[in-house]
Amino acid sequence: MNKTKIDWATMSWNPVTGCRHGCPYCYARRTATRFNAGLEDPAPLAGGLHVLPEKIKATPYPYGFEPTLHRYRLGQPQNTKEPQTVFVCSMADLFGRWVPTSWIVEVLDACRKAPQHRYLFLTKNPARYLELDHLALLPHESNFEAPIRDSFIHDENPEVSSVNGTPVTIYGYDNMYMVNFSYEGVNYDIETRDIELNQLQELLTNIMC
Repeated sequence: MNKTKIDWATMSWNPVTGCRHGCPYCYARRTATRFNAGLEDPAPLAGGLHVLPEKIKATPYPYGFEPTLHRYRLGQPQNTKEPQTVFVCSMADLFGRWVPTSWIVEVLDACRKAPQHRYLFLTKNPARYLELDHLALLPHESNFEAPIRDSFIHDENPEVSSVNGTPVTIYGYDNMYMVNFSYEGVNYDIETRDIELNQLQELLTNIMC
């Protein structure tokens, strides 16, 4: 894990790197491309995925921005004894469609083994949260969030409802919903895509249970 200058976290931890969303403004892609070692994986997984059981010295991105599980990093939270606020996978989308569920499970298990920390997750595929919650895989003591697009157009007549007694404001636009609420002292702004309203409400209920 590494110290970070992000004002809402004290450390970043990247057991998985790489992403396939293709965002033109992505800082992570620029960084990984800059330090791409251009190595050839002798045993890549199907779909162009990679697993590194051991660290390659001075090579943080041996396969550039291709999705890679750095298995040797999974024990880092346990080795950091002082409680931290950890931004998990700042160089990836851990919940991207291309990420094997087994990778996610390994990362979440590593979090459970080091409960002294607070873990923050960020994804552009929040529907995966619901999928994993149905499988009882999400630890509810962590924070799972999704970003808001700067260009999001607010609905002039948002729906205001209550989930488990918490006021929730929902803006709708095309196939997107933007949700705003405060829960246990944390303000949440979540953007969702390609999800039905009833699924969104179920997701919120599970977050605030």
